[in-house]
Amino acid sequence: MEEPKLSVRQWQEQFQSGAFSAPDLYTQCTADWSDWFCQDHALAGRLKKIGRIVMGVRDPFILDNYYVWFKNNCPLSGPLYDHVTFTPLSASHDGKGFSVVQDSPHEPYKWTLYTARYGYDSPEFGCRNIREMLLYVNRLGPELQQGFVPAFVQEKAAVAAYAKARGEPAGIRIVRDGGQHYHYISRQDQRRRTVMVASSLEDTPAGFDPAGACAVRGLYVYCPEEARIAALDRRENPQPTHHRKEAAR
Repeated sequence: MEEPKLSVRQWQEQFQSGAFSAPDLYTQCTADWSDWFCQDHALAGRLKKIGRIVMGVRDPFILDNYYVWFKNNCPLSGPLYDHVTFTPLSASHDGKGFSVVQDSPHEPYKWTLYTARYGYDSPEFGCRNIREMLLYVNRLGPELQQGFVPAFVQEKAAVAAYAKARGEPAGIRIVRDGGQHYHYISRQDQRRRTVMVASSLEDTPAGFDPAGACAVRGLYVYCPEEARIAALDRRENPQPTHHRKEAAR
């Protein structure tokens, strides 16, 4: 029978007491390493680094309603890297999990947050230092407890729908750049598409051209790259001008 999972609060207590310090495999499996590609004896040292995220959690909802597990990842190119996943203890909180990744060669930041609410296909947040990440995670707790859905979740869905309508595959990675700005890499020409989203044409982010916007899922979306492509196409392929013939007298 599988042993019950430790809550984050209990895990912190165990870590603080030194229960996960020994480098033997049994101890590290007790700390909840689920998979790894590094040497077994390296897990304890890696746990000290990624474990700082767990030890920095102060939000009561996360402390008492989640457990953690760790994974050491091996990308096709680049060094090994680690992540910790926070999983709800109760099925009633499904859809509220999240993961913090450290030093992924796929991401521009040292610390990257993936959440179930934003979708695990792209990060919700990234930063260069652990303090910023812990501030974000501890603010995340009350939002998860209340079931709060930030505006950027709906904005991402609108960008994904916009991309799909232009021939991109479902599940394309939509990166949140902040300030109602997003981007994706088109599978059609491997070029970046910047997409801005607004809830009203009277209140738009910088660089948003209302004349080139389109309505998607109750929001307004504008892509400057697509607007330039459309303008170039109109110049290269002008529509013939039709003149109305005057009626014969």
